[in-house]
Amino acid sequence: MGTTRRGVDTSFRLRNIVNKAGVEMTFKLNSPMIKDIKVVKSAEKAKGQLKDLKRAKVNYLRERPAVMAAIARALKTAKQNEAAGESSS
Repeated sequence: MGTTRRGVDTSFRLRNIVNKAGVEMTFKLNSPMIKDIKVVKSAEKAKGQLKDLKRAKVNYLRERPAVMAAIARALKTAKQNEAAGESSS
């Protein structure tokens, strides 16, 4: 969702859907509880499916579950197409 840069107090916020409810978690970047951070997969824009995000923080998506669902659907479709392409090779 966003990053807050305040030197040592830098944090980032993640949002996920759990049991049909939006859940946001904030993590401090320099917390001793965080061992490492890995980007498993970044959102990719397929042709005509997703718009470029024009803001640093996408808090406006909280009130727009239809947009979040469309993004999730587009990513799922892209993932299935990628898996189908790999299995046919």
